[in-house]
Amino acid sequence: MIETQFRISYSMLSDVVKDIDEKQADFQLELAKNNIKWQLGHVIVANESFVFGTSEEGNILGEKLGKSFSPGTSPQDFTGVE
Repeated sequence: MIETQFRISYSMLSDVVKDIDEKQADFQLELAKNNIKWQLGHVIVANESFVFGTSEEGNILGEKLGKSFSPGTSPQDFTGVE
């Protein structure tokens, strides 16, 4: 059941963002701390943690994503390489 919910949530998220181009995803309002791409990263990290546990529980992907999207990080620091 969790696997089904996981797939459904990613499918729905994909449908929501499918028409957003790279420029729109990277756009950040002057007063905002996040952009669309950054918010998606946080959503994916949270979803990974709910389904697969935390990095302390052996979630390797969550650990890698967490380095990029953990509290205190920002879109300006993101390289996309992590």
